Amino acid sequence: MKQYIGKICAVMLGMIALFFCLQILVFCIPQELMREEAKESNLVLDEEGRGWEYIFSYARGAQLDTKTDDIMIERATENPDKSVLYNAMDCNGYPRYWHGYLAFLKPLMVVLSYSQIRYLYMMLYMMLFAAVVMNLAKTVNAAAAYTWTISLVMAYFVILPFSLQYSSVFLLMFIAMLGLNKIYHGFDWKQMGIFFLIIGMLTSYLDFLTAPLITLGMPLVYLILLQQKQYGDESFHRNIYSIGINSLLWGVGYLGNWAAKWILASVVLGRNVIADGLSQGFNRAGGVEDGTSIPGAIAYNLFAIVPPGIEGKDLKWFVAFGIVILLILLVIFLRFRASKNTLINQIPLLMMMCYPYMWYVVVSNHSQIHYIFTYRIQIITLWAGLMLYSQSIKYRGKA
Repeated sequence: MKQYIGKICAVMLGMIALFFCLQILVFCIPQELMREEAKESNLVLDEEGRGWEYIFSYARGAQLDTKTDDIMIERATENPDKSVLYNAMDCNGYPRYWHGYLAFLKPLMVVLSYSQIRYLYMMLYMMLFAAVVMNLAKTVNAAAAYTWTISLVMAYFVILPFSLQYSSVFLLMFIAMLGLNKIYHGFDWKQMGIFFLIIGMLTSYLDFLTAPLITLGMPLVYLILLQQKQYGDESFHRNIYSIGINSLLWGVGYLGNWAAKWILASVVLGRNVIADGLSQGFNRAGGVEDGTSIPGAIAYNLFAIVPPGIEGKDLKWFVAFGIVILLILLVIFLRFRASKNTLINQIPLLMMMCYPYMWYVVVSNHSQIHYIFTYRIQIITLWAGLMLYSQSIKYRGKA
């Protein structure tokens, strides 16, 4: 165990050093090289309004956050009169985040405008999405591929490539899913622990608190499904252990890497970024602002995933329709439910369904204010829930 802890520390120190060097390297890119692309990008942002832009009329879950995209482009193209090291840690007065998206945004803006980057992201998204679907169908079953697709549709997957802010965490989620498929060769908690540690660190490096939990939850659901297929009813204890150790190490990577940025920034900038980070973290976690609350955070995020066109006056009919569907599913379950051992084996998926709401409880302030993008972590609940139900039914010809 001491050797494993030492490996964890070595990986974290190596990753932090890599992130630190990457930030310095990208801030060495002369701003003059990005001037023309930045000008074209600002024209697009001016036209779109630099705010929360609806894509589907008044669909709460289908809003682009061009306000944050504006901030990201500003961080990439402004050139304060400071040293490269200072700029890399300060990020134009926003030092609490790593702003790791700049590692690829700044080089891209040398040759591409905001609109062209969106187009590039769209191509990349579709290719990665197709790769994950094919892997799920091959390594788990067709149900996993179909339910994965349904879950992403409910999160308005089609608009994600058009937002720089939304893109980073979802691209990382796709890559994590594909990476897990490559390294999985059976239950190996040490190898998987390091994998989730690295994913957690990459999440805090790249993400803007968009939907960070998906880089833990979606690969973890995939791991559960892989182990269920390989070990059958004997996978229960392996999956419970996998949830615990991988969630812990993802959290160590996520929070540890974030804390490292505060420490490095405090040393380089000569001001207390740690105190500022802790203050903002406390406020986002439990601070009461603008009437935010835990029930409010959960309600806002739940309502954001409702299909477009459903407003307050329509809610009773939508709820009634939902109840009818649930009753039909319950009748099917009672008639065709699988064996007791198979049902018990689905408890890990039930646990994963709770993860988004645990996040909303812990980070209630941020989750209510920014529900237009935090609601997307509920794709964990959707995918885990759909697979739980699928595997709890004994189909004709199924033992």
